[in-house]
Amino acid sequence: MKSKILLALAIFVGLGVFAFLDAKTTTSDDSKQAAADKALGTLRVFGSAEATHKAQYGKYATLQELLDAKYVGAGQFAVKDANSALLSTYKVSVIPSPDGEHFQISMISESACDGGLFMNDTYVIFKGLPIGGCSEPQN
Repeated sequence: MKSKILLALAIFVGLGVFAFLDAKTTTSDDSKQAAADKALGTLRVFGSAEATHKAQYGKYATLQELLDAKYVGAGQFAVKDANSALLSTYKVSVIPSPDGEHFQISMISESACDGGLFMNDTYVIFKGLPIGGCSEPQN
């Protein structure tokens, strides 16, 4: 009976140590993952904003038009021009076609290793990564 309790205790402690070590290694990636999750959420907001603008005005919009219509909050962006801005570590580009019937949104990470997110008027979100891997050292 005593050996079963010791065995169970040893297994429990072993699993606890493993969980602790695993949590320590993934903690450093949390801020990077949080930034990626925020970028994905922002891209979804842009898609919704474009759909709303198209329904209301009959055409897709530039970034500036989305900001002016208050479909997207300006506080989180450093706007560069009518079509582009910076969001945290992402370069954001919102480009409607000249006839307003199509759009392309890209969110490219400053780190080439993290790739980018893309959406067009199909509202499908694509993730792109560098072909051939990453030449930058990973932390």
